[in-house]
Formats: sequence, structure tokens, C-alpha cells
Amino acid sequence: MKEVRVRDILYEKAPPLVRETDTLAHARNVGIRTRRKTIVVIDAEERPIGILDMRDIGRKILDKPNYARPLDRLLVSDFMDKDILTVGEGDYVVDVAKMILENRKEVIVLGKDEEVYGVIEAEDLLGPYSRLSRSETLVREVYRKEPPTASPLHSIKYAYELMEEKGVDAVIVVDQVRRPVGIVTYSDIIYLPITSISRGSRYVKDSTKRVVFVKYSLPVLEDIMSSPVFVASLDELLVDAAGRMYFERIGHLPVVDEENTIIGLIDKYIILEDMVRTGL
Repeated sequence: MKEVRVRDILYEKAPPLVRETDTLAHARNVGIRTRRKTIVVIDAEERPIGILDMRDIGRKILDKPNYARPLDRLLVSDFMDKDILTVGEGDYVVDVAKMILENRKEVIVLGKDEEVYGVIEAEDLLGPYSRLSRSETLVREVYRKEPPTASPLHSIKYAYELMEEKGVDAVIVVDQVRRPVGIVTYSDIIYLPITSISRGSRYVKDSTKRVVFVKYSLPVLEDIMSSPVFVASLDELLVDAAGRMYFERIGHLPVVDEENTIIGLIDKYIILEDMVRTGL
């Protein structure tokens, strides 16, 4: 059923806004302050002309020549995406979920005079889904198998390449017996001071005291990962997992077995797919 509209879930009072002449340092600060990964770029009349996706910025600044340049020397205009998606307050939330799934990007909410009322990211739909959905879908029915995993000593660059290869927004950091000990997302990397990223190699001791040779981008994953890790079980209702994700403001949950070993992953897009199937 298409009952819930955008106006019913839009709680944002001050959407994250920047101008194309602003620096990425300023945009990054806006993202940190508003806890947003997507920032709207506006013109002189405060109408949207693009979006700034922290994930895309992260991909670019880790590649030469940008990774060695401070963010206050990089402009929003060089990184923004001019292809934007917009909806009105009266549009149905299920239709917004379809737009996000089809385009893998966030949606700008506009008022009658084309002013920016807010931004809807995939994570924003997890709360309404957990409260209003009547879905009885279990995690075991929809979880992604073979999730991307990495060692605590793996490099930032390795995590990025793994996310690109798997088409996901996070890497699960696991110990020697594949128990989740942390999670690294695009946001964890992009909100690092860019000057803190360096590259090299060294010999280190792993958790079993063996000496191993590691190529790295400093800091390594154990330095930036979020921990402890929230997890989901196979027989848990998807709506319950979504509620926990919304409360913690995260877009991913590792799925573990009875021994707390990683066996899969559920993410925000899996939940949006169930919302589209079952209605809201």
C-alpha cells in the first residue's frame, strides 16, 4: 500500500547546503555537523544544482594527484554530481525507495517554490520501515552471502577497492577466526584528515604473533573502524534489524551464526527492496 508520504517522515529542519565555490574542507565540515553523507549544492537563488556525495569524493582523493592535496584547495564544483533526483512532500515513500534503488543515489525534497526542504538518504527510510511495515521477512531470506571482509591491518585503499568490487558501501573487519571486530564505511574514510593518509610498507606482528609484510595506507583499518559491531542473526525479523540500524544510524549489519562467525551481510538496499515488495 502507498499510504506514507514524504511529509510524514521528513524531520530535517536544516538540510546540508553548500555552494559550488565552497571548498571540500567546508563541505566536509557540513557533513560532519549534520551527520550526512550527501550534501546539496545550491545556486545564488538557493535552488539545487547538484549533490556532493562523500563516497565519490573518497574515491577521487585516494587517487593521484588529489590524495596529497588538502581539502581547502579542492572545490565543490570539481566533485559535485549535476544529475540530481527530486521529489515533493506529497510523494509516496515507497516511490522514493524505488528511485533510490534504481539510481543508487539520494533524493532532494523540494517545496512549492523549488526550495530545498531536505535530503532523503537510504538510511532515512529504515526508521519508517521498522515502525510501519508489516513485513514478516526474515534475515535468512534476504541476506547477502560472502560479504567483503578484511584484516585489521589492511590498507584504506584495499578497503575501497573491495567495496568497488562487491558493489557495497562497507567492509567487515574480522579476526583470525572470522569473527567481526569492526566495520569500515566510506564515511569513516572521507571524514579522515586527508593529510593523515600516507603510503608505504612495513613488517608487523599479527594477532598470532607472526611477523608479516604489509603494504598499507596509514592509518590502517583497525585505526578507523567502528567498534563494537552490531550484528544480526538469521532468524531475526528484517524489521527488527532495520530498527536497530536506524537507531544506530548505520547502513549495514553483519550476519553471524551461533558462534559469532561472519556468514553474510544485510544493508539498507536489502531493506528498501523489502519495503518496495511489501509496501508501507
